[in-house]
Amino acid sequence: MEDDVDRLITAWQRERPAMDITPMHVLSRVSRLALHLDRARKQAFADHGLEPSEFDVLSALRRSGQPYRLSPGRSSKRRS
Repeated sequence: MEDDVDRLITAWQRERPAMDITPMHVLSRVSRLALHLDRARKQAFADHGLEPSEFDVLSALRRSGQPYRLSPGRSSKRRS
């Protein structure tokens, strides 16, 4: 079954047969999957009234342990 990435690869092979497009087979699909996952993540947060950045802050606080407080400097390090 052919998909959009297959058609993209075919077009590049036709137009630039000497160009190595091997990485495009995987990278194009990974990029498209990342977009779908990002949309699903944002929707899951929106369903609970959260922005992704708000979830990141709440997650950093929860991971910090009791009393679930961090200074702004430590908070930005923990979100990474």
